Amino acid sequence: MKFFLIFLIYLPFQLFSKDIKIICETPKEKPFNQNLNKRFSKVIDFENKTVENLSGQPFDNLIIFNNYEIVMHNKVYDYSSSFNIGSYEWLIYDQNFIDVFKCTKRR
Repeated sequence: MKFFLIFLIYLPFQLFSKDIKIICETPKEKPFNQNLNKRFSKVIDFENKTVENLSGQPFDNLIIFNNYEIVMHNKVYDYSSSFNIGSYEWLIYDQNFIDVFKCTKRR
């Protein structure tokens, strides 16, 4: 009974969390762009419209954050990236390469 009560108290905080952690990885053995990691993770805060880098390439500048996508640009490594909020796909592209990363939501 105590477990059920704790669950009912804890559940609303998880359902209405304003930020999510995503882990993205490429299905290929290596990304086309060799400067990229095969896997990275970020925290997306939908209330404050911010993206925090947990692993992978730092130095991303947020360009667009709306209900459908997040667009960022990395001046150090000279590439842009786009996260589709509906499909959980992160595209990273520069003048030579386009890499697709599949993302999963973690708490």
